[in-house]
Amino acid sequence: MTCDWVLEYLYRDAGNYKIYGAAFFGGALSQIGHKNLQAALIDGLYFNPESLGLRPLRDELIHQFGTSDDDHHWHEWLEFRRSTAAEQNLQPEMSTVELLQRIAASSKNLRC
Repeated sequence: MTCDWVLEYLYRDAGNYKIYGAAFFGGALSQIGHKNLQAALIDGLYFNPESLGLRPLRDELIHQFGTSDDDHHWHEWLEFRRSTAAEQNLQPEMSTVELLQRIAASSKNLRC
């Protein structure tokens, strides 16, 4: 399977330190599927990557800067875009169909 889609996301801690990440997906995605992804997010922006089987970025910031009682698990969904020619050679983490299924199955769990 080739990498067809890229999700760019970030974690911003209580001190406003940020770390960026990306997840890669293979397969087709209709306009309706794309809207379903956005609709499942909290306020159209926030999600918990662990509930979708994606890599949480939070731990990397905790490792670098420590933790605060005000830190949270929410990550920001920045962009879901077509992959570039260079990214198409990357191994997708899952198919777009599987991502949509995980979002549908865990939409109530997206809230941390």
